[in-house]
Amino acid sequence: MHTHVENNFLVLQKYSRTRQRQHGSDPTKSTNDLSQKFEALKICDASVKKKRIFDLQPNFGKFKPVIILSQYYPTEEIKLAHSKNFAPRFLTENKPFLKNFLDCCQLQPDYVKEELKMMLQIEDIHTMQLYCKLYQTNLTINDSGYLLSFEMQKQKNCNFMDIVSVKMDEVVFVPLLSTREAKNQIRYPVDLLQVHNHEYKIDADIRRHVRTLEKFEKDTAYVNKYEKIKEKNNEKKKQSPKPPPPFDLKKKYNVIIRPNRYNFRVQYRALELLDKVGTKYIFPTKSLPKVEAVNNFNLEIINEHICENPEQLQAVRRIVNGANPYAPYIIVGPPGTGKTTTIVEAILQIYIHEPNSRILITTSSNSACDTVALKLCEYFENNQKLIEISEKRNGYDLNSKPQIPQNILRVYSISWIKRFGFKNINPLLKRNANFCDAKFESPSVEDLKEYSIIAVTLCTVGRLRTGINGNWPFTHIFIDEAGATTEVESLVAITSVNTNKCRVILSGDTKQLGPVVMSKVASKCGLKHSLMERLQACDYYKVEKDGTYDDGAQTRLRRNYRSHPNILQLFNHLYYNDELIAEVEMGSLINFNNLAFLKNKKFPIIFESVYGTLSQDITSCSSYNKQEAYKVISIITKLKDHVDLNKIGVISPYRLQCDRLKDMLRRRNLQGIEVGTAEIFQGREKHVIIASFVKSFCHLGFVTDPQRLNVMLSRAQSLLILVGNPKTLAKNNDFMYLIEECKRMGTFHKNK
Repeated sequence: MHTHVENNFLVLQKYSRTRQRQHGSDPTKSTNDLSQKFEALKICDASVKKKRIFDLQPNFGKFKPVIILSQYYPTEEIKLAHSKNFAPRFLTENKPFLKNFLDCCQLQPDYVKEELKMMLQIEDIHTMQLYCKLYQTNLTINDSGYLLSFEMQKQKNCNFMDIVSVKMDEVVFVPLLSTREAKNQIRYPVDLLQVHNHEYKIDADIRRHVRTLEKFEKDTAYVNKYEKIKEKNNEKKKQSPKPPPPFDLKKKYNVIIRPNRYNFRVQYRALELLDKVGTKYIFPTKSLPKVEAVNNFNLEIINEHICENPEQLQAVRRIVNGANPYAPYIIVGPPGTGKTTTIVEAILQIYIHEPNSRILITTSSNSACDTVALKLCEYFENNQKLIEISEKRNGYDLNSKPQIPQNILRVYSISWIKRFGFKNINPLLKRNANFCDAKFESPSVEDLKEYSIIAVTLCTVGRLRTGINGNWPFTHIFIDEAGATTEVESLVAITSVNTNKCRVILSGDTKQLGPVVMSKVASKCGLKHSLMERLQACDYYKVEKDGTYDDGAQTRLRRNYRSHPNILQLFNHLYYNDELIAEVEMGSLINFNNLAFLKNKKFPIIFESVYGTLSQDITSCSSYNKQEAYKVISIITKLKDHVDLNKIGVISPYRLQCDRLKDMLRRRNLQGIEVGTAEIFQGREKHVIIASFVKSFCHLGFVTDPQRLNVMLSRAQSLLILVGNPKTLAKNNDFMYLIEECKRMGTFHKNK
């Protein structure tokens, strides 16, 4: 097969010979001259290709919403129910069918929209109520250079930093006259947080000034000086057509801090879009026809390691050709089993075999989205086959400007960029993202449709849905980390397409941390359960007692490539019915044979007994344990001569313990160690994991959550060290098993 340059050379050569014959010149000499030019052209072409593929960035159009997204404030009924502590009779008033749901907390196809909406509203109003605690009165506003600032009045049992989100939340400065005029409009506390007419007034005495919360330091809040307001009947932010009245710093103001509810709003919109076809799709029955796998095509596997893993290969084959189109396809990916590797290969195979495919990759978090997108970008940059396909599809003309490949686009939101900036984005991702000349761009719908693969968060999918009437033309949707995503969040993606023409793939692990739900009531009702978890409980996805299942509906990955076999054995036995298989390359692990306090060199798990004291911060519900923190530091000091510090991770269920440990490490100049909660470490791995459980001589609480403990155990590759009070922890069966195993293998340290 000729390259584009070779094709152009052959055309020029034929043309030159014709011209030479017509004019009586020597065609051989002309051909030799052309050959020399061709060699130079190939070198130039290689340089142009590299620039075209790796350096150029598109000049995007501008995204223009065609649908105005409603505010979707909680209804009067849900606000009344909230004021009555969500007593069932107030939740079911005028909706008797919800009584059956509250009794069993199982979603029913006929009422699923109302059931999910009720749970979403409970979570929404719970979040709003937290912000009501931040209401401040009679404050002085200070000029702090390019920002305005004000001191927050301390509230009992209220840690401001646990509630606010900088660069996201809005701050409303309310003149006292406006407060008096609006007094009768406030029936419930959350009504304070709604957009008010006085935010559009020109009258300086009642004008409410709206700013973005820029930063929060100790008890001081900072906002931007310059006001961007919303047109009263238009959701698009822009400069006010009439200049707002000046901000009078001599006046006193009441201050409202209100959350950015965009994530809730796109979920309400998804419930409105859920139709009968979509409902049938998320409630599959066992009567659905089985779809036999089609094996009459050749997969040109990019990652050859997949050929050695039958489950991964099965998943790729089924997704590319053979999954049931009438229900989501599920990939169950326990820790270290190569879930991301599998979905990346499936996406690449779709790209290769279906030139007209349009693939959406989405997750609830930016970090998970980056993980998949980065692996794809690396393949598109380094794999010769993909480079050739890309060049062919994007076109190449020697006489035209270099073409920009439209293979994959990682779309970031402006809110994320404002919060975290460009610096933390991988350079390769940055080159394949919605940036132009290091500036954020919001791609138009027309631009987005040109790309074969788009990677965005679910919230951004909801925003993109407002830019189009009807459905997006995606042929495949991959919802990764689906076990950590609420059902309504998943519906944001599913309701953006015609499920009759689009395959949906859910990948994740419901045995690890699930969705983050703040309201205990919403959690108890079932909002904490993901769509993936509910589907796995359906007969359609049933796993037989002998471990067999319909591979047209799901694939269950089994081979663990991360952890030492004895570390794997712990969480495999506790949470996976001993179904996982150790496939780790032992040479890739760190050998700790010279570690003096590891008594059993074949069993790299240690339990360090610490009988510490539980402490709490006055303004926070979080806890810490000073004695455990000192033990962790002591362990790290012993480890630093045996392993690079950046290969050590410290996990605790409590953020306050993490904060104390970070401070202690910084003061001792122990740099490079990552410290965080289980939520931070989910999807990550470290050669050494030290877990501090904090709880001591008290009720264990959420520390015993099996999903959280599973994450803490399964991050470790080479060495796992557990730090805690054995008497307290042994009250739980899972912890009892861990303690007994360490005792049996001689790695339980009493430390009395």
